[in-house]
Amino acid sequence: MGRDGESTRYQENRAKGRGRVHVCVRAKPVGSVCLSDKVGRIEWWIMSIPTIEQTIAFIKSAHEGQVDKGGTEYWKHPVSVMNRLGPDASEECKLVALLHDVIEDTKYTAADLVRLGYPETVVASVKRLSKPDGVAYLDCIKAIVESGDRMAMAVKRADNQDNLDPERLAKLPPETRAGDDKYRRAIQMLTVALD
Repeated sequence: MGRDGESTRYQENRAKGRGRVHVCVRAKPVGSVCLSDKVGRIEWWIMSIPTIEQTIAFIKSAHEGQVDKGGTEYWKHPVSVMNRLGPDASEECKLVALLHDVIEDTKYTAADLVRLGYPETVVASVKRLSKPDGVAYLDCIKAIVESGDRMAMAVKRADNQDNLDPERLAKLPPETRAGDDKYRRAIQMLTVALD
């Protein structure tokens, strides 16, 4: 590295007047590559998309201290949702599954997810899966279906299937199982839309 975090190649090319665009690795933002013009007036940040493993590490941190109604560490739920998508699920759909509760249940926003390098399509699906306050659950499901967002629909169906998993339900106190019917109805709506 040369001065101000510029790569040595960037400095050599700048000194020789070669080309108008150079690639340089900068200290910020984390995991990004900066493309600058010859005099450094314009910068574009190219973010690498976080991997599944990086996203699991992120959700462990984002959901730190949170537990589900059965007392299990919360981050395990999104991992289970991802695993329910099946082997043909795209990488983006898996990322949506892992992130599906981040906006709703943590301090992170959609803008934060974009800054971390998640594609707009992933972030849009995660936003769609975030239940607004005061909106009935099945109305949210209807809005997801009407959006035509197949990733959001697939993840929401897997989410509801995980919420109804007998092993997970066995850990819950009986009074917290009152919403089972809405999950079953949601699965029906989403399955019809996906077929």
